[in-house]
Amino acid sequence: VEKRGPYIMSKPLSIQTKLKRQREVAKAVLRRQGLLGGPTTLKPAPKRLVKFNKAYTALSQTADENLVSLDSD
Repeated sequence: VEKRGPYIMSKPLSIQTKLKRQREVAKAVLRRQGLLGGPTTLKPAPKRLVKFNKAYTALSQTADENLVSLDSD
C-alpha cells in the first residue's frame, strides 16, 4: 500500500491473487449447491427413532381373520 498525497493507493492485485480469489468463490458456490465435498454448513436432520410403548401389545395380524361387513338392509 502506497501513500500518495491524501489518498492511499493500493498496488494492483497480481494475477495469482485474482485467480485464487476466483477459485475460492467458485468453491464456495459449489459447496453451497452440494456439488463439492468438504465442510458443509447445513447438517442433515437427525433420524428419529420410533419407540413403541411397551404397555400395549400388538394386535394379532393373521391372514385367517374374517372381515365382518355390517349391512343396513
